[in-house]
Amino acid sequence: MTNYPSEHMEQVKLFAWIKLKTQKYPQMAFIFAVPNGGMRSKVIGAKLKAEGVKRGVSDICVPIPIAPYHGAWIEMKSQNPKATTSNEQKTFAKAMITNGYQVALCRGADDAISFLSHYLKIKSWVLNVLNVLNYLNVI
Repeated sequence: MTNYPSEHMEQVKLFAWIKLKTQKYPQMAFIFAVPNGGMRSKVIGAKLKAEGVKRGVSDICVPIPIAPYHGAWIEMKSQNPKATTSNEQKTFAKAMITNGYQVALCRGADDAISFLSHYLKIKSWVLNVLNVLNYLNVI
């Protein structure tokens, strides 16, 4: 049985990479996570719902327009092939595509890094350096 890193750990790894890249690509500082998942008490869940948190919203917002898109949304999943998207997540993704956003389902941080690198047009050699650093457990 394969032990996959959790979706949480994959997202932490992605945001560590984003933080590293922000000095060279300052616009990446505006990429943010949407706190719409996880286990919560009924009280906290009710408060978040009252504040406007909605089921199905993708995990990560990339509010950086790159023609022809208004921005991008990333639905993050672990690398476990059993991790699936909900109907609400599919509905949200379709709505964002219809409204001019790029949408990606990423299985793990490396998949999300690849997507963001392509979307933001970051040079591919940066990915090779990051893969070496990751292999050496530097990041």
